[in-house]
Amino acid sequence: MRIEDRYRLPLRLGCVAAGYIAYRLLEPTNFTGALLIGIGIWLTGVSVVERAMSDPIERLRRIQTIGTSVGVVMIVVGVSLVVL
Repeated sequence: MRIEDRYRLPLRLGCVAAGYIAYRLLEPTNFTGALLIGIGIWLTGVSVVERAMSDPIERLRRIQTIGTSVGVVMIVVGVSLVVL
């Protein structure tokens, strides 16, 4: 799926906004968990946006996959910290 380049900046800003909103909503509960969730949402979102907008170059694809994986792990750890 290829997305037009004119949507790149708004989608990235949307990822930043979603991460910040999640952080602000969860921050009173647990600062560390909220921070991990916010950064994880940002990292995962930006990696997915870049993957959808870039050409499939092998090195770039690996970096985006690593970014997505690290973001998901940060979200999971953050949620476990907030819940516990």
